[in-house]
Amino acid sequence: MTSSKLAYEFRGEGETTVVMLHGVFMDRRLWDEVVPDLDSRILLVDMPAHGDSDFEPGASIDNHVDSIANLLSDLEVHSPVIVGHSWGGMVALRLAQTLTLSGLVLVNTPLSRTTGTSRLGFIMQRALLLLGLPLATYGKLAITALVDDGTLAQRPSLVAEGKQRAKAIGREGLRETLRSVLLETEDSVTLLSNLEIPWRFVAGIDDYVIADGLADQIRKYGKLHITAGGHTTPLESPRDLTVILRGFLELVTGDDTSASSAE
Repeated sequence: MTSSKLAYEFRGEGETTVVMLHGVFMDRRLWDEVVPDLDSRILLVDMPAHGDSDFEPGASIDNHVDSIANLLSDLEVHSPVIVGHSWGGMVALRLAQTLTLSGLVLVNTPLSRTTGTSRLGFIMQRALLLLGLPLATYGKLAITALVDDGTLAQRPSLVAEGKQRAKAIGREGLRETLRSVLLETEDSVTLLSNLEIPWRFVAGIDDYVIADGLADQIRKYGKLHITAGGHTTPLESPRDLTVILRGFLELVTGDDTSASSAE
């Protein structure tokens, strides 16, 4: 289904609605191995230009935030728990500054501005796409950068899926996503200090989002869970993520005040 240019679907039942937002070059199927074991009403959303959602030319991260906020308003989803992976977490953290949420889980979420060689790499990717880099080639490069080698070895179909997604997003969609999400977004670690709701941060042990002292900054404000893998925990460590989410939801709903999981 679509609303406000965004595609979505509901799964499961429960008093609490959990909104799940994926990262760049993924779609709502990212959560397929996590959702079945969550006893909640789940709202899965395709982010702009991804999956079945419309392309938003010229959009910024703030526009993405507005798009999700408008969708939740249209669907009359009130006080949800939001779980955001990477880009989805960036959007979720900003939504938490203005919307009433019951809880927030940030998964592999970048908190610092892209700088140095990483920034140069994304600039070069935009240029190569403009010059005609085949979309399937870019899709393969993207998925191998996002998912750890062990997971790719166990699930080689992920590469083919990455190629298909890149073709579906399209050249301009890829370039705009690189611009709005990876090049223009500023630091947001201080937003953690503003949160007045229960929240958790989940990252792979090899995830760049907790490097360079960021893990200590996250722990300064709240709870950090470390899983195996890198930047795509829903694919690399779905069972660990499910355990963390179940414990967090029990805590938020009051079903188990002792709910916790290993850091």
